[in-house]
Amino acid sequence: MRKNTFYFSHDANAQSDEKILCLIADYGFEGYGIYWLLLELMFETPATELKYELIRGLSHRYNIDISKLSNLIKSCVLIGLFESDKKTFWSNSLRSRKAIWAEKREKQSEGGKIAMSRRWGKVNKDKGLDKLLISSDNKVKESKVNKSKVKENITYPDWLPLDTFNDFKEKRKEIKKPLTGRAEELAIKALARLKESGNDPQAVLEQSIMGGWQGLFPVTKQKEEKYI
Repeated sequence: MRKNTFYFSHDANAQSDEKILCLIADYGFEGYGIYWLLLELMFETPATELKYELIRGLSHRYNIDISKLSNLIKSCVLIGLFESDKKTFWSNSLRSRKAIWAEKREKQSEGGKIAMSRRWGKVNKDKGLDKLLISSDNKVKESKVNKSKVKENITYPDWLPLDTFNDFKEKRKEIKKPLTGRAEELAIKALARLKESGNDPQAVLEQSIMGGWQGLFPVTKQKEEKYI
């Protein structure tokens, strides 16, 4: 298993939960599998949620009938497995589990800093750790300031869907291919060229996000279907 692979715990008897039983009764064990797929995808997002506007991409990527996927999500909201604000949907239970996971990860990180300081003798017993942590925090802040300066020099055109573009940048980070300031400018230029050739920038970005692609490409023609 890769070092940075996300994981989350779930009850071994989850299939016996009344809400899950209702889901299985309506959609079978295929629906049960789709439910856990959606939870895994939620876990990988910064806000632990999925957007309704991306359902079409999910349907295409995982070869799930879009009507079945849309109805299953709606059923999960109705029976209380998911919560929704009409734009996104999420699981409160998953968010709680992710918070526990993040807390454990933070403690492990702090423990690693302590072990490193003791091993190399770079800090003294009483005050050294504080100095090390302050130094680390300063480097993080300096890094954020530098990134901010880079972003300030980038001009975002009015036609660019910023929320989806930011989602694309987050996906690049997840696949270990983060956008540099220069790469971000090139991505915007690529979107402009695709837009001029008749491609919707929103659809281009969603396609790359759902496909886990590093680049931006013309949209694959699909039959438009109403899913929400």
